[in-house]
Amino acid sequence: TDAKKGTRKSVRKQETDLLKEQCPCAVDSEDGVMIQCDVCDQWFHTMCVNLKGLTNDSVKTLIEWQCLTCFRSPFLNPVRDDQMPCIQRAIKETIKEQFHVLNSVVDTTVKSFAEVTASSQEQVINQLAITETSKAVVSEVALKLDTDRMERENRKLN
Repeated sequence: TDAKKGTRKSVRKQETDLLKEQCPCAVDSEDGVMIQCDVCDQWFHTMCVNLKGLTNDSVKTLIEWQCLTCFRSPFLNPVRDDQMPCIQRAIKETIKEQFHVLNSVVDTTVKSFAEVTASSQEQVINQLAITETSKAVVSEVALKLDTDRMERENRKLN
């Protein structure tokens, strides 16, 4: 592909027809700018790979271009077998740490909920007590009124 880089980077649709290459979208575009992957040699419309606005001249200036299928991030290196135990240990430790943090958050949340619930229950109990006290007072007053009424009736009869 080194010999191809300067010359095969970008061509119009007519030239790709001659090469019998086509973008995977399979849409014919008479004047669409095309770009070729330097790894798999597949041709793509610049619009299909989100390189809108590139001209043939700007595509030709690219040193190297790889499609999404072929691109490998330089930051992602394959893991060797001898590295796996260390990575697994680090993952387990991270999970344990996160579990402890999560557990602490859950405990705090449960305690807060319990405090709110206890406070709410206390308010409900106080309201019930006030209601019951009010009922008891009302019953006592009603009983005294009945007693007074009966005593007055007895006096009238005597």
